[in-house]
Amino acid sequence: MKIRLFITALFIFGMFAISFVARGGENFVGTSDWPQWRGANRDSVSLETGLALDWAAQPPRAMWTAEVGIGSSCVVVVKDRAFTMGWSSNHGGEDTIWCFHAETGAVWWKYSYPNYQVLSGDHAYPQAKSLYGPNSTPCVDGDRIYTSTSSGMVHCLRTDTGEVLWERNLQTDTGADRNGVVSAHGCLSNCSSPIVIGDVVVFGVGCTGVAVDKLTGKIRWGWAGGGETIASPIYIPLNGVDHVGVVDSERWIHILNLASGKDVGLNRWVVHYSSGIYVPDPLFTDGKLILNGECYSSTNWQTLWSTKAGAYAPNIMSNGFLYQCNPLEGQLSCVDLKDGSVKASAAIPHDSSIIMAQGKILTIGNDEMHVVQASPDGIKMEGQLKLPGENQGYFLLPTIAGGRLFVKGQAGKVTVYDIRGPGHPKYAANRPAATPTPLASTASASPVSTSTDQDWPQSRGPLCNGVAPANNPKLDWSTAQPRQLWQINVGPAFSGMTMVGDRIYTVGYNYGSSFNYSGAGTQWTTICCIDARNGRVQVKGWVETTDTLAVDLARRVSELGVSTIIYTDTATDGMLTGPNIEGVSTLCRAVKAKVIASGGISTCRDISALAALALPNLDGVIVGKALYEGAVTIPGMKAVLE
Repeated sequence: MKIRLFITALFIFGMFAISFVARGGENFVGTSDWPQWRGANRDSVSLETGLALDWAAQPPRAMWTAEVGIGSSCVVVVKDRAFTMGWSSNHGGEDTIWCFHAETGAVWWKYSYPNYQVLSGDHAYPQAKSLYGPNSTPCVDGDRIYTSTSSGMVHCLRTDTGEVLWERNLQTDTGADRNGVVSAHGCLSNCSSPIVIGDVVVFGVGCTGVAVDKLTGKIRWGWAGGGETIASPIYIPLNGVDHVGVVDSERWIHILNLASGKDVGLNRWVVHYSSGIYVPDPLFTDGKLILNGECYSSTNWQTLWSTKAGAYAPNIMSNGFLYQCNPLEGQLSCVDLKDGSVKASAAIPHDSSIIMAQGKILTIGNDEMHVVQASPDGIKMEGQLKLPGENQGYFLLPTIAGGRLFVKGQAGKVTVYDIRGPGHPKYAANRPAATPTPLASTASASPVSTSTDQDWPQSRGPLCNGVAPANNPKLDWSTAQPRQLWQINVGPAFSGMTMVGDRIYTVGYNYGSSFNYSGAGTQWTTICCIDARNGRVQVKGWVETTDTLAVDLARRVSELGVSTIIYTDTATDGMLTGPNIEGVSTLCRAVKAKVIASGGISTCRDISALAALALPNLDGVIVGKALYEGAVTIPGMKAVLE
């Protein structure tokens, strides 16, 4: 028995290459990633270069959009995966954690769970609707993502599959739901975003937050008293010991030993707010703690200087200066970190918040973004981008990752823009101009075109919308009929055609070719793909696991005349952990149809192990990630099977 190899990057002009890209992403943080609230270093500063921030000369181009549900959870991105959260009224009220392909908007997976308290009780008033739902931003750490929501539920899921590793309700487990926060500020409960430090993840639930073992979900420490704020916990190293800083709703700053949860006893009261829940994130640098316009020395915790506070919005430190945003007054200021003196100040749109990229400030608020040149010498608006709506800024920060700008509105719309300039590694010239029409949706996402405006590079054209480029010749067939140039028979198929430059691509069926799994002759071939996890069929992009056994489905389609089954074990696909030998063997023995195994191939030994089964209907194996990463080679695989 001879097993054939199918290489996902080459097979049928990349038909499976798209599938592989959507399944085989890795998880590590690079300079182009934005893995948590406020970015890689939790400072609202993008580490990327080569971005196109001259928006008058190169307007950002919309790439894709998605509706994820209401809430102020921002988007986080690691490599080719983008994550966020939203709430909907489905099933009486539920939160959903979303994982998208960052480039195309295709839904990788989603996970929903009940959240009934949203829009309930005294807080179900229309003007606060957009503040409900999950207002905490996820945190990605390695191959795990941590989330928190208004009900106190926290989750740890796998980033590749969305599998829940652990979950618990910290409000009920710590008693924080009895401290009045939910009843007093229900729509703003648990707005703070988790932070991973070492082997713990700290959630801003209750007065001083709750530290949880990131692998098991076991509570390390946490205080049930008091209430939380919208400020998120920050990492503070003191005398070589890890600490975490948390602000409570009574306007006190707590600095706690990460291992024990013991408060160092700072007992500083944040004095500038009438409502203690609206506090920006603390900042810590060079032994200085900055909170709400005041700077303290970590040596004796005495006040070094004080300036006017920037309500709500997190501030940014850069090159010895603090860029302070006050969204209520519509003011951006440049403050000297040495003495607190204001060096420059200018008006910006009200209800704005800020991030920084390539040394420039980007403001977002009132359905628009601005590029701002800010320095001690002055603050000047340079570029503007109109947003699709409901992008109130002081809870929602935009995200920059991979040369893409991710913007999310409180009503739940995510819009992604291309801001890659000529110096960016993923820049492609002659991209289509910005358009208000989404280029892809969560229902049907396609790769973004990098071709010229004369090409038809993918299904449904350059913008995946069935519309030909505007500068193509007019089609007036009433006066002149099209003239045939040439024709060729490529064989029957439902494949369309794509064209780039002077080349045309399509896929057809050729009798007796290597794609005819039924062998030579004129018999049509029917192929069925079955995706399964733990032996049960998965559907809707692996999001839903059914009660149907893969073996039972394989038997049914084989009896209906299907000649070949491509069987993918989703638990191993893209993981380089070895194939599900038992699952492949069981399915092969249950059917007469030929079987092509997919998922988990990591070395040539895995291919040998499948061949050693000596099953007459095991016809092939699909290899993808192992080849791309050099774990196997084409000559090596051929040698194994010869």
